[in-house]
Amino acid sequence: RLKEEVVFTPASRRTEADETNDLRSLNRRLADRLYFVVKRKPDSKWWQFPQRLCPPQEEATTLRQSAEKALQVVLGTDIWVHFLGNAPCAHLRHVYDTSFQQANDVYGAKIFFYRSNLIRGAVTSSSL
Repeated sequence: RLKEEVVFTPASRRTEADETNDLRSLNRRLADRLYFVVKRKPDSKWWQFPQRLCPPQEEATTLRQSAEKALQVVLGTDIWVHFLGNAPCAHLRHVYDTSFQQANDVYGAKIFFYRSNLIRGAVTSSSL
């Protein structure tokens, strides 16, 4: 005898956080990617991805380890994040203006971007 087929019905991707427009919840917009950005400085109006300066003396540190440390500084150790691969998904070369170059004896910066997924934990305003 053949068993009756069980029809699978997926859960809705629209949550209570979507209905109440809770912009601080991670339980929202489940069909879309959300990006984690932080204020550059607490009183700044500028937002950016978490960043960390990788000093030259840290030669044993890989780019991925530096990215993990940057996220850990912002979020702490209670959050479990999975980085997708060891290579950056993108990079940006930024050339400083001439006066900044001369004043600081630096030409520019290279910024590397890594993709990661939040596996467990919650981002709270106290952790930021």
